[in-house]
Parts: sequence; structure tokens; C-alpha cells
Amino acid sequence: MNKLEKLKFDAELSYNKYMKKRIKTKSSDLPSFFQDTEIQKYDFLLEKLQTMLSDQISYTEDKWQEEISQFILLLHPKCIRVFKEV
Repeated sequence: MNKLEKLKFDAELSYNKYMKKRIKTKSSDLPSFFQDTEIQKYDFLLEKLQTMLSDQISYTEDKWQEEISQFILLLHPKCIRVFKEV
């Protein structure tokens, strides 16, 4: 074994030892982290809608459209804008 092969072998051996010693990190579960927040969002929207329905008279048509537009944006994050009128 010549000098170059010995250096290559030592590097591979060193690398493999390093990889075995590395601390194994566990990947985080991001969806579960935000799950409670999402549930709170839906609970809030449900409560808000129930309040609006129980007190229909105090909401004008414009206010209804504005509120529902905001609901749509919260429920469908891919939507970037909601048009009231076309």
C-alpha cells in the first residue's frame, strides 16, 4: 500500500468514526406543533359565525361580506385576495 492509498484509507476511517459518534437528532414534527393553533382558529371562526348568525339584524350586508371574506382567507391560506364584487 503506497502513501496515497494509506492517506485515503485513514480519511475514510476517520470519517466513518465521526459519523458513528454524531448525535442522532430526531426530526421535529412541525404539523403537530401547530395543530393546537389550528384547532383554536377553527373554534374561534365557528364561535364568530354563530354569534353573527344569532345577531343577524345588527350586521349590514357589507359587514357580512367583509367578515365572510376574512373567513375565506383564514380557511383557505392559498387564497391571497377575496373580491366582494366582480
